[in-house]
Amino acid sequence: MGIVWCDGKFVSEEEFTVSPMDRGLCHGLSLFETLLAVKGKPRLVREHLARLRSGLERLGVNSVELDENGLGLAMVTLLERNGLAKGVARIRL
Repeated sequence: MGIVWCDGKFVSEEEFTVSPMDRGLCHGLSLFETLLAVKGKPRLVREHLARLRSGLERLGVNSVELDENGLGLAMVTLLERNGLAKGVARIRL
């Protein structure tokens, strides 16, 4: 099974749950970015986060902080923990 990163913590897929009251689940509210990672390194992180910030602003969401360094490290660690530090992988934020 895989590892996911949620609320600043790495958890197993089995531990990752979504509340049935989650607005994204109940109302289809969502925003995401998909990044390419090559040899354990996410590509175009700055550009993806800029687009994600823009989408958050359009939705009026101001409670989410996107720290480029922290997210970059989390993505690299997530790739390593899932055995995806080599080759090509997809990361969805």
